[in-house]
Amino acid sequence: MWAASRLSTLAAVAHTAFVGFAALVLTRAGDGPFHALGSEQSAALVTEMYLLVLLLTVLAVATGRDRRDALAADLDRLHAQTAARADLLATTTESMTEALVVSDARGGVVRSNAAAADLAGSAPRAGADHVAEMPLRRRDGTALPEDEHPSRQALEVGAVGPVDLTLTRPDGEERILAVTAAPLGGGQARRQHHGAVVVYRDVTEHRRAMQRLAEFAGVAAHDLRNPLTALRGWLDLALDMLQDGSDEAAVARAAAALERARSSTDRLRDLVSDLLAQASAEGGQLDLRPVVLDGADGLVRAVALDLEDELGVDLDLRVGAVPPVLADAELVRQLLVNLMSNAAKYVAPGATPCLEVDGALHRAPHGDRVEIRVRDRGIGVPAEDRELVFERFHRAHADDPGYSGSGLGLAICRTIVNRHGGTISCHAREDGPGTTFVLDLPAAAGDMH
Repeated sequence: MWAASRLSTLAAVAHTAFVGFAALVLTRAGDGPFHALGSEQSAALVTEMYLLVLLLTVLAVATGRDRRDALAADLDRLHAQTAARADLLATTTESMTEALVVSDARGGVVRSNAAAADLAGSAPRAGADHVAEMPLRRRDGTALPEDEHPSRQALEVGAVGPVDLTLTRPDGEERILAVTAAPLGGGQARRQHHGAVVVYRDVTEHRRAMQRLAEFAGVAAHDLRNPLTALRGWLDLALDMLQDGSDEAAVARAAAALERARSSTDRLRDLVSDLLAQASAEGGQLDLRPVVLDGADGLVRAVALDLEDELGVDLDLRVGAVPPVLADAELVRQLLVNLMSNAAKYVAPGATPCLEVDGALHRAPHGDRVEIRVRDRGIGVPAEDRELVFERFHRAHADDPGYSGSGLGLAICRTIVNRHGGTISCHAREDGPGTTFVLDLPAAAGDMH
């Protein structure tokens, strides 16, 4: 029994065979435990039966022990696999950008990931009520009843969502969440569900972008309708005049109507161009390269020459030293076109547009920036409009028929600057009438001058 429980099966059988063979030899020699039975044949028979029983006992004990050891090894292997899977699951849930909270059948928090702690302001406490830890509201601002909470709904009806709900963080910030929930356990009856897993995906920026897009599309459609309506009206008028008669007066009136129609097409073209520029500024892929702004071959003078040809004006341009920037050259060109065209358009009648551009390098821990100042001598921007002018379709001098525009130019400028990690602001010029725009862009590495 000791050998069967301590040694391997082969060693235990060998040990037993040796002991039994020794007993058999001693018995036949007239010694040993069975020599007193009488005849030599009886002693040998008993000894052989003893050896057989001993071998069977050893095999039974050793086989049972081997089976136990195999089961223990399988159990250890399964435990290791379970631990590895648990580690993998924990790593996966912790690496998720979506917040995840698991609750039990009573609604208590079982576990949560780091994203849930970031979203809620602190990690949902294990055992605490899920509804209290993640208090949600409907999109209209009304409180969400406890029985409508996704974790409770998952226990009642099964998989839920995604549904948009709002969560107010401890710091007062409101976030829009797309919430999905699913029950844990089989079957549809609540008593068969062991809990629920709820995933919260922060879609605040996406929903706000969609709202801005919808508003933008509505305003754009309205603004596109105006020049189209005017275009149709002037064309109809010109057609009626030509049909009524072919005298010189009718032809002159028709020509005037067609001239107004062409003006409407120009407005329509400019608006469509600005809409395309806005879309490109918001969604295009940035191609960051060093861009030289100052100097005879710099981008500022190149844009000025193009504007002089397009607008038919002479710009009084003064370009100071501007460090090179690391930016998307096409977007920076669009930025300068909008700022410089405003300086050329918004001037007193008969005045020569004046423009001054300079810049300075600012050292920063997270990357050097170039602060650029664009000054003009125009009619200026009223104080109450200096922030609003960067909103889409807002124009500071919209009531003055002498100054036209789509109201998108400065909104495009802010979008371009923001995409390069900077800011843009509008100020009154300190040394007289005019406006100063201050913006910053990333500095290019090294000196390119």
